[in-house]
Amino acid sequence: MSNEQDLGQPPSNINILVVDDDPLILELLCTHLELAGFSPVAAADGLQAMEFLSGDKTIFTAIISDVEMPGMDGYALCEKIREDERLQSLPFIFVSSHIDIDEKLKGYSVGADEYITKPIEVEEVILKLRNIIDNRINHESLSKQLAESYRAAMNAMTYSGRLGQVLQFINSVNNVESFEELAQKLFETLDVFGLNSVIQLHTRKSLLGFSRKGGVTPLESNVLELTRDKGRFFDFGARTIVNYKDFSLLVKNMPVDNADNYGAIKDVLGNLGDAIEVVVKMLLSNEITQEKSYTISSADSALNEMKLSLQVIQTNNERAIENMIGSMEDAMITLGLTDAQEETLRSITFQYLHDSTRAFEEVNELYNSFVAVQKTLSSS
Repeated sequence: MSNEQDLGQPPSNINILVVDDDPLILELLCTHLELAGFSPVAAADGLQAMEFLSGDKTIFTAIISDVEMPGMDGYALCEKIREDERLQSLPFIFVSSHIDIDEKLKGYSVGADEYITKPIEVEEVILKLRNIIDNRINHESLSKQLAESYRAAMNAMTYSGRLGQVLQFINSVNNVESFEELAQKLFETLDVFGLNSVIQLHTRKSLLGFSRKGGVTPLESNVLELTRDKGRFFDFGARTIVNYKDFSLLVKNMPVDNADNYGAIKDVLGNLGDAIEVVVKMLLSNEITQEKSYTISSADSALNEMKLSLQVIQTNNERAIENMIGSMEDAMITLGLTDAQEETLRSITFQYLHDSTRAFEEVNELYNSFVAVQKTLSSS
């Protein structure tokens, strides 16, 4: 039965099961149903009706049944139908000569949708039949809309939950201080989605691999390296690799049997990947800064040691020259040198002192140049 059929017009291919042990009434109902455009199927009692209903060839849209029949009466038939999960929603109309309220209440209690008393007014039967079918169509349509709304709401809640996990991850990695800490935060988030993964990071000095069990196997590392140029997402079987400039993430158990969930997980991986990329760049920058700070600190220590060494050498040199000059003055008294010879020795000595002092001045100028370079590095 098509939900789009207009029951105000003569319907087509709508099978109505008519059950009555009176052949005349059975023929009368079937004839008028045919004239109204329905396709009636006649059954002489409840047992024969159940045979038709249990078969797979004919799908019935509604049942019109007498109450009093041999074998299985109308009440028993209706109860039997309502016990069958396939037939529970099948519209059921009683046609009976009983007019008292107790009989009608019994009819409704076993699951009937309408109760029409004899003598039969065919127009009434047709009208109520159409109304019941129309209401059933509307009910099924509303039920479908409700189911779709529920599904949409559940999808929205699921999406919100996934988005919440991503936001929670972003918040948790704001202040991570190492690649290992970043990896552990990532695995905690992926655990929520039931995903088994490894991550490989490209630092300035080496590759770093992390997994829940520790490191990355040589085979996993090799696969990650070979697929780095295969695009953002590279899928093979139930595995997906997410590639970024500074890292690659391998998920080993993607939900390939659920297209909706598979697409949603990929969205999550993309969002997580964008966040990871930012944090990795930050950590790489911190790594460079730390190396620079170490270099500057080492240079400071070396320059301080150089300065102290130069001061000691200069002091010792000056003392040695002063001692030498004193010794020469004493020696010249006892050697009996001429004035000219003494002047020559003094000239040589003072020239050496001048050259030595100049050499230390040049060393100090070089030291000051190192200090200027060190200050430039510190401020950059």
